[in-house]
Amino acid sequence: MKTYAIVCKQDQESITLSEKLKEQLNTFLTYNEKEPDIVISVGGDGTMLYSVHKYIDAIDRVAFIGIHTGTLGFLTDYQRDEYLQLVLDIQNGQHRIYERHLLEVSCLEGTYFALNEVRIENNRRSQVMDVYINDEYFETFRGNGLCVSTPVGSTAYNKSLGGAVINTCTGLMQLSEIAGIHHNAYRSLGS
Repeated sequence: MKTYAIVCKQDQESITLSEKLKEQLNTFLTYNEKEPDIVISVGGDGTMLYSVHKYIDAIDRVAFIGIHTGTLGFLTDYQRDEYLQLVLDIQNGQHRIYERHLLEVSCLEGTYFALNEVRIENNRRSQVMDVYINDEYFETFRGNGLCVSTPVGSTAYNKSLGGAVINTCTGLMQLSEIAGIHHNAYRSLGS
């Protein structure tokens, strides 16, 4: 029998919906918060991002499904009033699984994973950074920082920086400048 867990935004609507889901899902699935096969995120995009980070150690074997009760719902698959459809889709094996790409970042403090984006940023003073892609020198950047986004994150902070929206089915990443310095002496990605 398959197992599931629910990660829920802590507002009354999401908590109530989670209880309704458990009642329905417990008829054919087993609730197992430690080792789920399916993680259902009830909330918005922030709850989905939290769900991914909560189960990051099992990311290669867990499927994530989102029900939207929050403010942003780009990462959710179902609306709050479609929860019975979600139950039927899981029961009948009709839910689709899409693979998403994560960014892995290693630094002195450790290794981190991101579903949206990673930023190297200092809003108090300009930075000078040598940028390498696949160990090959790309450019020297001068400015407040850089944002590297996945296709999922291309609609988030990256877009507000003027970056493009990328189809989530692609394996692309995007590099966007944060307040880059551009003049005769310094030319970078933005130029």
